[in-house]
Amino acid sequence: MKPLQSTLIALLIILGLSQISFGARVQGYFAHAIFYSPTDGPYIETYLAINGQTIKYTTSEDGSEYGQVEIIMIFSQNDTIKYFDKYDLKCTRAPGTDKKEAITFMDRRRIPLPNGIHQFELQFRDKSDKNEKNIVKYSDVFVINYPTDSIQISDIELVESYSKTETKTDISKAGYDINPFVSNFYSEENNQFIFYSEIYNTKQVFGEGEQYLVNYFIESQDSHVKLDKFRRFVKQTSAQVNVLLNKFPLEELPSGNYNFVIEVRDRENKLITSKRQFFQRSNPSYRMSQEDLGDVGIANTFVEPMSDIELLKEHIACLYPIASTYEREFADRQIEIADSEMMKRYFYNFWSVRDPVDPEKAWKEYYVQVLRVDEQYGTIIKKGYESDRGRVFLQYGLPNNISVSLYEPSSYPYEIWHYYKLGNQSNRKFIFYDESMVVGDYELLHSDAIGEPHDPAWRYKLEKRNTVIKDLSRQNVPDHWGGNAVNLYRNP
Repeated sequence: MKPLQSTLIALLIILGLSQISFGARVQGYFAHAIFYSPTDGPYIETYLAINGQTIKYTTSEDGSEYGQVEIIMIFSQNDTIKYFDKYDLKCTRAPGTDKKEAITFMDRRRIPLPNGIHQFELQFRDKSDKNEKNIVKYSDVFVINYPTDSIQISDIELVESYSKTETKTDISKAGYDINPFVSNFYSEENNQFIFYSEIYNTKQVFGEGEQYLVNYFIESQDSHVKLDKFRRFVKQTSAQVNVLLNKFPLEELPSGNYNFVIEVRDRENKLITSKRQFFQRSNPSYRMSQEDLGDVGIANTFVEPMSDIELLKEHIACLYPIASTYEREFADRQIEIADSEMMKRYFYNFWSVRDPVDPEKAWKEYYVQVLRVDEQYGTIIKKGYESDRGRVFLQYGLPNNISVSLYEPSSYPYEIWHYYKLGNQSNRKFIFYDESMVVGDYELLHSDAIGEPHDPAWRYKLEKRNTVIKDLSRQNVPDHWGGNAVNLYRNP
C-alpha cells in the first residue's frame, strides 16, 4: 500500500471524524461513506488513515523500513455478524525518508451490507507491539436506508484528489479513482473542497429522460445561512444513478463551522430531498472587511433611526449566538471602532441575509427570545445571551425536555437538555452545570451535537463536588448514592 503524503494528522479532534489514539498506541483517523449499487444493493466504504509516525519499523536489506498494523473490522445486526475481517495493513517507508515527515497510510474497504441498523467494531494495533493495552478500539452505529421507490442521496464523500480511471481498482467509482480526504477539518493550506456523491432513483420517480435541478452550497452551521460565493447548481437528466463530483475554492471562506449541502429539486423547483456534511475551516488570514458592506443601503429601513450607539452595540452583541464565526469577528471590530454608520449596515445586512422579505420582523421575533433568555438565564455577571444556556436556546430553540437536578449529594447543580431533532441530527443532548453553586451561571459541560463541546469525562467533572478525582483519563466513575445524571442523560 503506497503512503499518502498528507497533513491530515492534526493535533485536533474534529467532531464528525474519529481520531483514535491513546498514549503510545498507533494513531488513526476513521471515516466512512454509505452508497448504493442498483445491482448489488447498499455498501459502506470505510477509510482508516494510520499516522506513519506512530508505527514501529523494521529495516530491510534494501534500506526501506516496514511495519504492519493488524486490523479487525466487525459489522453486526441484531447480534448476528454480517461481516468480519482480520488482516494486516503493510506500511513501508522508502529509503532515506525523513523520520519527521508526516506520512499517512490509507486502508480502504468496500463492504456490502443490507438496509438496517448495524453495530460496528474496529480494533487495530501495531503488530510488533504485544502489549494488549495498546490495542485501539472504536465502535459506532450506522443506519443504512436506501429504498428503491424514492429519490435518495448517498453520503457525501470528502475527496483529497481524483483522476480518470485507467485500470479499475478498489478506489474506482463512476469512472474515477478517488482518494478520500479522511478529515472534515480544512486548514489554511487546504484551499480546495472536493466532494463526491451519488443520487439514486430519479429515473423511477421523475421518469426517463426528465431533467431536474441539483443545488449544492456551503452554509453556516451556526445559522444555516447560505453563502453567496459558495452556491452552485447543475441540471441533470434522470437515471438510476447520477454522479456529482465537483469542488469549491476555499481561499475566501472564513474560519468557522459549516455544512456542505446538496439539494435535489424537481422542474418546479420543489425540494425533493437533501443531504448535509459538516466540516470546519481555519482561515485566519481571511477576514470580513468593510468593503463587503459597501453596497448595503440603510435609508428608509428599520435601522436608520437607531441613534443610540450603546443600544446599537448591545443589539449587535446579542446576535452572537446565531452569528457565524466571521460575522462575530467583524462585529467585534465594529463595536470597538464604534462607527455607527458601519454598525447599522452590518446589523441590517445580518437580518436581510436571513430574511430578505421582512428583515425587521425577523429581528423583532429574535429579540423577543433575547429578552426571554435574559430573564431566565441572566446573572449578575452575564447577560442571558452571553450564558451557555442562553446561547444554546437562541441558536437551537426551546428543547423538548429539560431535566433539572439541584441537590444530588456528589454532583454540582445541573440541567440536561434534550432535543428530539436538531437540524438534521436526532436525539441530541446538552449538559450544563453550576460549578460555582452561587451565581447560577450554568456552563456547558458536554454535548453530543455536532460542533459542540464534547467531553467523555463529563461525569467525572460533574460528580467531583464531594468526590476525590484521581484519574481524569477515565470516563466512568463508581455510582454515587443519590446520583441520577447517567440515567437522566440516557433516558431524559
